[in-house]
Amino acid sequence: MKNERERANAWSYLAIGAAIEVHRIEGPGLAESIYSKCFQRECDLRSIPIQRELLVPVEYKG
Repeated sequence: MKNERERANAWSYLAIGAAIEVHRIEGPGLAESIYSKCFQRECDLRSIPIQRELLVPVEYKG
């Protein structure tokens, strides 16, 4: 369990760093779709494997 948590923390650290870089370069106020494409590119440049727009099952009010 500890190894999984450490791995998740390491990937989170890398992903947050990529997101901060996108925001630093692009700044505030853009559409989410633009940030998403920039984030994908930044992750590609950093060799961070991600998948965008995954379908996630959600249960709401029963």
